[in-house]
Amino acid sequence: MLSQAYLSYAWLGMSISVAIFVWFVWLEQNNRRDVVVWLILGEAILEALLYPNQGSIPSRLFYMPFAGRHIRPSELFLALGLMARLVASKRFQRWTTAGAALAAFGAWYTTEFAIGVLSHNPLIIALFDIKEFLLFIVGTYVLAAGVPARQLVGPKSVGRWVLALCAAAVLLLPFAHGLRLHFNLPLVPLSTLGYGADATDCAVALGGMFLALELYRSPPRPWVIGGSIIVVASSLAGTQRAAMLVTGGVVGGLVLAMLLRRRNSLLPGATSFRRAGALLAGIVALVGSVLAEIGATTRIFQEVHAALFSTAKAQSASARIQIWTEASHLFFSRPFFGWGLGTQVPLRQVWPMPVITVPSHDLVLDLLMRGGIVALGLFVFAMALFAREGIRTWRGAHDPMVAGLALGALAGLAGLASLAVVESLFDQVRIAITFGFLLGCLTAASRQHRADEAEGQQAQMLLGEPPSQKPLGALSV
Repeated sequence: MLSQAYLSYAWLGMSISVAIFVWFVWLEQNNRRDVVVWLILGEAILEALLYPNQGSIPSRLFYMPFAGRHIRPSELFLALGLMARLVASKRFQRWTTAGAALAAFGAWYTTEFAIGVLSHNPLIIALFDIKEFLLFIVGTYVLAAGVPARQLVGPKSVGRWVLALCAAAVLLLPFAHGLRLHFNLPLVPLSTLGYGADATDCAVALGGMFLALELYRSPPRPWVIGGSIIVVASSLAGTQRAAMLVTGGVVGGLVLAMLLRRRNSLLPGATSFRRAGALLAGIVALVGSVLAEIGATTRIFQEVHAALFSTAKAQSASARIQIWTEASHLFFSRPFFGWGLGTQVPLRQVWPMPVITVPSHDLVLDLLMRGGIVALGLFVFAMALFAREGIRTWRGAHDPMVAGLALGALAGLAGLASLAVVESLFDQVRIAITFGFLLGCLTAASRQHRADEAEGQQAQMLLGEPPSQKPLGALSV
């Protein structure tokens, strides 16, 4: 029989879930969908800051026991948010071409779950793989894509996020270099607080999006631009090379935007980005000069050098090469359909440490190993369509904030794409949520752009002017 304590705990959890669901329905009905999305994203990043290792979370608040398993608050919020959207929505918007391609990949990925079960892969790992994609990536994408773009770019929400991320980067970076904190707060024991890999990856990608957004705001707020630059550059003061790749991808995406000419000359273009680049270069030169005067440059260079070339990093690189070799052997043995979800590769550690199984730490190899060439082809095709959708919106939107949202989401995705070379985006819960959010921002911006185009053509027709011959394309989302 179930204990009285367990029944009381279950009743409390059910009551809280019902209350959250009712609140989410109210938010949906009152056109405040953005609150649900920001709550999910904020919880994921807060968890990453409090507990850098997602596999060892001691807090029952962030890792709630349920029916012999554990669930995260983000899982609960996503499930309740999707149900609230289903209940409260009076009409459903159709998929864009990019969204349909993502759904096609999701269908194949779900098929790979069955293949994984038939291949006798560990069921718990296969269930995690399918949940990671369908709930954390697709679920976040659906919720974010349904938010009006102009709600996502609100000056208050952007400013608060930049302040929060900048404060986290400045205050918590010492914990990434060995400082430890021990607190036994109710339900939230703290011992590993820090600006770890997941938190840095997510913050840098979001910082790139907020930076592009603010550059397109009229007038731009210098403190938001400065805070966003600090967040984007924060990985350089950390200990993770992977996070530095995210910064490189974000900066590379924005630099590429400088070189492309916008279709609408009324919107900020290359000149604004050149000014931001000059501002960043000036800040770096000034800070470098000050640090050199006080003798701190050596210490900073030592930290960056350790993050890139230390013995521990060399051992990590050697382990990755071993993992990639094993994953390649698995792929070549089943090149077209893969081994199914739940597939991992053995990592032979230094004796006497035991052999462990791990993902390939490379998104391309993970897809090839789990779903074969078919899975990789469908995923690349979907991402290419999202990129095309974002570029068209950025170059053609007449609303500066819609263009900034599209460009910012593209920059953030470029950063996560760089990370995918050394990490699988489908195995990190916090990164998966950020990835789905950025995809949803692209769709929300594209939807708003097409709606504005349709309104413009209707206004031309009412005024008796000939409508533009430029095809609108699919209005579905």
